Amino acid sequence: MNSRHFVNDYTLQAFIDNELGPAERHQVSEYIKSNEDVNNRYQQILAQKRLLQQWWQRKMRQSC
Repeated sequence: MNSRHFVNDYTLQAFIDNELGPAERHQVSEYIKSNEDVNNRYQQILAQKRLLQQWWQRKMRQSC
């Protein structure tokens, strides 16, 4: 991946879920740090994932 590589939502999700290899993870991390728009989208996806995790935890507690 070079600096012109377009990091899409699927790549960001894989990054968040730790599904990338070490080299690609490093490249995506550097790209997130250097690109404000990508960083903003990363933050949005991360916040959404956290909200879904919280919702799921509450749902599981209610069903017990």
